[in-house]
Amino acid sequence: MLWYLGFFFFIANLLLVSSYKSLIHENLFHLSKTKALKYEGGNIWQADEISFPILKHQFGSMAIVTLKVGGIRQPHWHPFAWELNFVVSGKSEWSIVGTDGRHDSFVANAGDLVFIPRGIFHYFANADREEELKVLIIFNSGQVVEDDDIGIVPSLNEMPVDILAASFGMPKDYFKDIPRNMTSTPILLRKDTKHRRLPHSQNRWIN
Repeated sequence: MLWYLGFFFFIANLLLVSSYKSLIHENLFHLSKTKALKYEGGNIWQADEISFPILKHQFGSMAIVTLKVGGIRQPHWHPFAWELNFVVSGKSEWSIVGTDGRHDSFVANAGDLVFIPRGIFHYFANADREEELKVLIIFNSGQVVEDDDIGIVPSLNEMPVDILAASFGMPKDYFKDIPRNMTSTPILLRKDTKHRRLPHSQNRWIN
């Protein structure tokens, strides 16, 4: 009798597990229900090969970034991925720095696309004084954003003062007050935006 009872519960458990698995759609990811990475200047939602396992070995991931008024995506570059940015809402300012002195600065509005090649230094910021900025970003890498992101703050933190002085052609005293051992924060907040002017649009990307 006990043997039959145990067998019954075993089969019932298998059916329950099978039924549960059938409810999991591996191609579906509820991004809006995930916990955002929250910073003073805005938030980041991510879907990568860790949070959305089907992306593993598919060379793709995405993020949604929202920036408050005054919010800045810290200047950075990605060693392993290019990125395609779609401005969902708001107004954004961009600066991109490439090799051989090439650079590009412009304002992108809702509905615009901005492409950043792999390994290219760049930043974007909220250019509106009243409205939040929302940007959808597609990467050709499945890595978590933090694992493929080198920011300007940790980069300068690790440089000796004399190296910075020589690089910029400035006295060492100019760099002595740079904060050290700072935690890298992907999204920053600019405190005063009332009287700030947007950078002039310029393009020196094409030689």
